[in-house]
Amino acid sequence: METLLSDGFIRHASVEGGDEWRETCAQKSGSNPREAFWGKNHFVGFIYGVINLVVCVPTLVSYTHIVFTGTQFESVMPELVKLYFLSSAIIQGVLTLYSTIAFSIGQVQDVGLIFLAGMVRNVVEWSREQISEHGEVLKPALPLSEVVATSLWQCATSTFVVGLAMICIGRLKLGEYVKMLPLPVVGGYLSYIGFFCLAAGLSIGLGRPVSGPQSMLEALQDSQSARVWQLVFMTAAMLFAHFRVKHFLGMPAVLLLLPLLFFAATAALGYSVEECRVAGWLPAAPAARSIPVSGESGLAQRIFVDLDLERFVQILDPRAVHWHFLPRQFISVVGLTILVTFGSSLDIAAIQAELGGQKLDYNGELEAIGIANLVSGLAGGATGSYIFSQTIFSAKRGVQSRWNGIVVFVGEFSLFLVPLDVLQFLPTSYIGGTMCLFGIDIMNDWLVSSRHLMSRLEYLILWFTFVITMCLTSVETFGVIEGIAFGSVASSFAFAINYAQTSDVREFVSATSSVVRPWKERQVLSSLQNSILAVSLHSFAFFGASMHMTKGIESQAEEQGARFVCLDFGRLSGIDATAADQIRMLVVQLEQGGRQVLLSSLRSSTVRRLLAAHSVVIPGSISRPVFQSLDQSLKWCEAKLLERWLPSNPLSISNIERPLTELLLQYVEGFGHSTGADGRPSPSSNDVAAARALVPHFDRLELNVGDYLFRQQDPADALFIVAAGGLRLTCPANYEKSHGTSRAQVAWVDTGHSRERSPSDASEHEEAIGVGAIVGDTAFFACHSCGLDAFAASGGCTVFRISRRRLEELELSNPSAVVLLQKVILRDLTQLQVQHLGPIQACSRLK
Repeated sequence: METLLSDGFIRHASVEGGDEWRETCAQKSGSNPREAFWGKNHFVGFIYGVINLVVCVPTLVSYTHIVFTGTQFESVMPELVKLYFLSSAIIQGVLTLYSTIAFSIGQVQDVGLIFLAGMVRNVVEWSREQISEHGEVLKPALPLSEVVATSLWQCATSTFVVGLAMICIGRLKLGEYVKMLPLPVVGGYLSYIGFFCLAAGLSIGLGRPVSGPQSMLEALQDSQSARVWQLVFMTAAMLFAHFRVKHFLGMPAVLLLLPLLFFAATAALGYSVEECRVAGWLPAAPAARSIPVSGESGLAQRIFVDLDLERFVQILDPRAVHWHFLPRQFISVVGLTILVTFGSSLDIAAIQAELGGQKLDYNGELEAIGIANLVSGLAGGATGSYIFSQTIFSAKRGVQSRWNGIVVFVGEFSLFLVPLDVLQFLPTSYIGGTMCLFGIDIMNDWLVSSRHLMSRLEYLILWFTFVITMCLTSVETFGVIEGIAFGSVASSFAFAINYAQTSDVREFVSATSSVVRPWKERQVLSSLQNSILAVSLHSFAFFGASMHMTKGIESQAEEQGARFVCLDFGRLSGIDATAADQIRMLVVQLEQGGRQVLLSSLRSSTVRRLLAAHSVVIPGSISRPVFQSLDQSLKWCEAKLLERWLPSNPLSISNIERPLTELLLQYVEGFGHSTGADGRPSPSSNDVAAARALVPHFDRLELNVGDYLFRQQDPADALFIVAAGGLRLTCPANYEKSHGTSRAQVAWVDTGHSRERSPSDASEHEEAIGVGAIVGDTAFFACHSCGLDAFAASGGCTVFRISRRRLEELELSNPSAVVLLQKVILRDLTQLQVQHLGPIQACSRLK
């Protein structure tokens, strides 16, 4: 698996031309089915296929040495290398045919190597001679041919099982469940892979066994050894090209030039090829299998290897396999399956995130990887998957053709067929340096650079998993499974600590802001109520609940056809790296579906930091804004909806005074059966007459900025209608708990919103109302005090007021006018109930 940051030879964040690649990937192929499959710009695909092939060859040589580390395999190492060429060619060929990513690169991958290497070590250990305390031979050592055959069949059958399992997982749509393994545990395992690669590289480069930190220091103490300096130079050159050189040809050029530089330097210093082999600078020549070529030099005789298929049949002879060894490694095969599937899942997710608008068939891609591993196992190969870094590298360079993978396939298959011993061209320091590069890069990614991807406790778990795995493998034959198990237990304990006092609840809360709007705006927003989805995330979001949480939000947004999705983190006590990454994928999926995501209430510094690290929070982003409260984000969404559906100067933001008759009549539209010239419902003539009769009984009040219309303890003896400007209403946070007398009792019930706070008093609730809003109606009919403070907002305010005394007089003198006013109040309270109380009841599961 490629790490989540940027592993592999080509770092996707540091190549030139990265700014243009998303536009290239977003372009769709033409309607021609042939072009849709094969892609286009085949010449570009061919060129970058050659570059990717150059990167893959030394990688595969190093991977072969990682799995088959014992001296028992030195005599058959050329054949083993060729088997890995064949295995990678098969994986590349299958993914090129089956993957929906035309430019994909798939190879034998590092994530499964440790398991395969452990299984081979077990076979070697079980094959040794066993002697009793009395010196009696209890079990003779197995012949070399049987050790090699058993090891190869162990790897091949394990790869076959992995492929079969991944096909089943893809067919059953279970791919997402594999990602529930905690990210710190996977990071600790991958860190151990880096350590293992580093140790193997030092062992090959220095020619002495290296198994732990102590042996590493001892191996490097001989500063006078030419092998030490060769290894240091090779590793330093590759690290410099990997981390510092940004040009896309930097690493391929270094990989090609280093062997040439070695041979040129040794020739200039007077060293022959044979002397280099004796000194250990070049791999030993397998003389027993050299092909004598008439008229050729000794060098030519050593670099050409007899590749008769009978040789491969011999090392893979099933009659030489000790089959009873294979079931003993069942647990390791299960672990290998889980880790390879998990790694492939992360690779697919990372590729989809990088490809922008292109949505991948997640389970279909897992199935394709499974087919590749199944065929690779049948051919005696190893596990593999997508190479994330090289796939994204190809995308960034504008590759849109399957010739990118075809060239890699043909090149690797040719290296398998051609009777050429590739090892004779690669110095031991070069092979060791390549493996050291793997190790340093992976360990840097996970032990250092991953710190910002997870919380402090998760980071400690990552280090714990790494250290415990390294310790177990030093005292046991194979301790990776045990190390992962210990890491998972530690992660469970960490979750228990974080989750002890919390309950994992995800709520879809009221998607209505606290703004009390006039009737026409309420009508528009009520008809568009499904356009906004408000979600309150609370408790502790962790790896086990993150998938269910994000899938529920995505399905709800799709079900109701939401245009805006407001994610509120105000009640979220904490989050882990896995949940943060799941939220990132959720946001990407929502935005790809044409929905705008708004974030709010990021009060927790840990939540904000992790969401920023996983690119959920993007500072300065216009398309994904962050608000201080959910209420602010809902106001923003409502404003956007009103701009589109009620563009002609919405009443709530107007500073132009509206006639009282018009304000009254807008509430009774549709009550009667009258229609206007345009066919829309209109007030009846009786309502118009009643409204005109009501106007003289209202008093007109003009308020300057900050002037109070009424205070909390004032008696509610009047009704108010805003005609121009706006009012700010404030109420103590605990007032509605002891007074059920005002509009605040409905509008400010806690629905998970993070309301705006008054600048002067953080313990107060506050809301804004505009033109057409009716104020004080609930307190008026409840015959209590007003229960809140109302004062003019910026720009002043004009208000019409009718007192209780005048209303009582109207009941006797003009009942039809009172009936109209009751219709207005009824319409106002009904819409207020729809706007606030309905969503509250739904969120509270009230019937």
